[in-house]
Amino acid sequence: EVIDRPVPIDMRAIKALKQSPMALDIYTWLTYRASYLKRPTVIPWASLALQFGSNYAQLRQFKAAFLDELKKVVLVYGKVQVEATELGLIVKPSSTHIPMTRGKP
Repeated sequence: EVIDRPVPIDMRAIKALKQSPMALDIYTWLTYRASYLKRPTVIPWASLALQFGSNYAQLRQFKAAFLDELKKVVLVYGKVQVEATELGLIVKPSSTHIPMTRGKP
């Protein structure tokens, strides 16, 4: 998968987000997910919690923590198009954080 569908990440973003494991996870996940989408997609909060948050007793606690970390990600990855709703996170097709070259990041 990594070879067939590469997604370049910006090491400056990794440095900026290194204090938060969740923000790093969100950044790398969004970079991949948004760059290969063909249309806007809603990812339900419960699905995001299964993927990103195992230490939260309630979904609303996870959602609040996720949104706090998402703000940091959006600051460093300004091209990403996301929108939080009551149902989940809408992820829209977006450019990768740094341009991909043909066949190689």
